[in-house]
Amino acid sequence: MTSWPQYTLRVEALQKADSRLAANPDDVEAHFDRGRLLSELGRPEEARAAYFEVIERSPGHFGALNNLGGVLHAGGFRTAARSAYAEAIARSPDNPLGHFNLGNLLREAGELEGARAEYEAALRLDPDHAEAHRGMALILHESGDEAAADAHLRAGFRAGATTVLPYRGQQPPVPVLLLVSAVMGNAPFQHLLDERIFAVTVIVADFSARAAVAAASDGRQRHWGRGPLRGGPEVRHGNSGSYNSAGRQRTFGRAHDRTCRQTRLDFPTYRDCLHRPR
Repeated sequence: MTSWPQYTLRVEALQKADSRLAANPDDVEAHFDRGRLLSELGRPEEARAAYFEVIERSPGHFGALNNLGGVLHAGGFRTAARSAYAEAIARSPDNPLGHFNLGNLLREAGELEGARAEYEAALRLDPDHAEAHRGMALILHESGDEAAADAHLRAGFRAGATTVLPYRGQQPPVPVLLLVSAVMGNAPFQHLLDERIFAVTVIVADFSARAAVAAASDGRQRHWGRGPLRGGPEVRHGNSGSYNSAGRQRTFGRAHDRTCRQTRLDFPTYRDCLHRPR
């Protein structure tokens, strides 16, 4: 079977990053590119290790801290992800992405006041941050303030309600169109759709009847590659009860990861618990 072209391109890009590191093992951006590409290739443990290499050389590298948080969050290391996002915010408090990602994690943990504070911080920095508006809508919906929630929903979906999730497989994907609600009530189908097999286009039906018809008619993804990582260090995560952002949450992990997930660890030390590959 023919390999998926984007997979081949990422493998080639990874080889180039490895060549850069062979010439200069302390090339921070080569380590960062390596982590990003490994994540896109569906190799999270290696990606995690690459981001640690960046942070060891450049402790304030926002992209590495933020993306590490995304990889940890997706793997079920919620406490460690929280530490990584918090460190990213401490180092780059004016970047709304760190606040948004930490807000998502806190909301998933049921810490709604903390989540609201992070979404509000993201919106102060970027009033047009669509995903932060969507997060605020969920918080307000939970609190019963439907009028304010509706205002944030309208702002969050003003630019569109269709998102293409990352595809990390080696072979041509099986296309899937997933229709969801903007607020609660969705079945967690996204957890059953392996990103190495399915290319998922998510449409928030409340705001995109026309987009649903268009996506169903062409049956293809309209863009590929880094998704939220395109052009910058952005990893985002959605939620289990509604669709909120450009990524998706993974809640499973390996047996030896359980202690790490349940123990509060300081940012500089938790990597040892994660059994970082060499």
